[in-house]
Amino acid sequence: MHKSLTLNPIAKLDTAFHNRADFSSGVKQLDDFLKTKARKESPELSLTFVLTSKEEPDRIMGYYSLSSARLLSDDLPKGLMKRIGHYGAVPATLLGRLAVDERFQRSKNLRVGETLLIDAMLKAYRASRSVASFGLIIDVLVSDKVDPTSFYARYGFLKCESTANKMYLPMKTIEQILMEADLV
Repeated sequence: MHKSLTLNPIAKLDTAFHNRADFSSGVKQLDDFLKTKARKESPELSLTFVLTSKEEPDRIMGYYSLSSARLLSDDLPKGLMKRIGHYGAVPATLLGRLAVDERFQRSKNLRVGETLLIDAMLKAYRASRSVASFGLIIDVLVSDKVDPTSFYARYGFLKCESTANKMYLPMKTIEQILMEADLV
């Protein structure tokens, strides 16, 4: 169905250009964020990135948002907590949201979710070379339609020890993934 689409490079959301109204991931909270909050959030708080195609450059196939955050030390395995000290929290990068429009969720040839996730990892990794970040953290939004936990686990994300529906991926693992993909 989507075999003839050519993906554009992932870009920052342009609220004057990108069509947010037609986006539907099947998860109301993710759809509402893109339609109403992403355009209002200050770039100092969160940045939203979108994937589109050359054929329909204003149609959002998927998006993600990134911001700075902290990961509570209670969420890390005890052995790791000892190595990083007793700071109470470590700096991290928050993958606040990642969503794929329902029209592209089953497209195995486009792999929209994977493309967005790898791009988020790459941006987080590059930023961590200048500003310390232990890793990428996500709040997994589980709905009656979707549970993306297994999607993130496939890429090595680990469940947080004490916070339900939160996962993290250490920056060292991200570096390994990106090196294996020849991206760094």
